[in-house]
Amino acid sequence: IIGGAALDVYEVEPISKKNPLTKIQNVVLAPHIGSSTKETRTKMTEITIKNLNLGLDGKSPIYSVGY
Repeated sequence: IIGGAALDVYEVEPISKKNPLTKIQNVVLAPHIGSSTKETRTKMTEITIKNLNLGLDGKSPIYSVGY
């Protein structure tokens, strides 16, 4: 049994006010801001730079999907 949910990313964004999820009492909806911290954005930047350098060296990037 799922007691509740907190969601931050949706199939279509921004989420429509008509979306059925907006009517559920035990669901918390956030506007895709889960990664909006200084620490997370800094780590994302570090990974991006590392991936660019790996690509320039002809190597596979880290955390790639379908590469």
